[in-house]
Amino acid sequence: MTLSRTARWTTGWLLAAAWALSFPLFSSLGPHRLWGWCAAAGYLGAAAATALGSRRTALAAALLGAVGVPLLWLVLPGALLQPTELWRQVFAFPTGRAEVPTPASSPLPGHLLAELGFWGWYLTASLLMVAGLAVAFSLCVRPPRTVVAAADRLALGLTLAFLLAPTGRFGYLALPVLLVVRARSVAVPGRSRVVTGSSRLRLRLRPSGGRPKAPNEPSGGHFA
Repeated sequence: MTLSRTARWTTGWLLAAAWALSFPLFSSLGPHRLWGWCAAAGYLGAAAATALGSRRTALAAALLGAVGVPLLWLVLPGALLQPTELWRQVFAFPTGRAEVPTPASSPLPGHLLAELGFWGWYLTASLLMVAGLAVAFSLCVRPPRTVVAAADRLALGLTLAFLLAPTGRFGYLALPVLLVVRARSVAVPGRSRVVTGSSRLRLRLRPSGGRPKAPNEPSGGHFA
């Protein structure tokens, strides 16, 4: 028995909520507990909205719970009251420039370059910025038109970031792999979901082997 696309997305949101709940249940750190409750609430709201057929509301609920509320509650007060500490924790420590060394030291290309010395760290930081700019430029010049293409582009950017970061772990690479696999697992067989706003025409679905149809185009084709 094959689950419908709505059922698969609903199940995915529920699994994400269960994963988020593991943070407040098994962690004693305040930020972990706060993020877990907020993210779980957002993912549950997304599951409910998906079941009701409102995908935009589902995405908004997930972003609000997992990103918006934690940023406002955890990051914004620290940025305003202790900007130096924010810089130390968010930027210096993950990039290996803090007084306390980070344990993330897998032998990825960025880490190996940073180990070469002072110039090596600046070289890998420069490569990291160039990679980020290249991905951003590709999004402007040739934006992805389908969800699968968008997931692939995001996975490419994350892979470059993890590989070129001065510090990192091999485990981080599981995230881009998950993005690529997840996007293809929810795709409708024989059709590709077109990203809204990626073209002047608001296209919805198109056959995988054919030309996209405009909203007012007759069913018989362009010359029908």
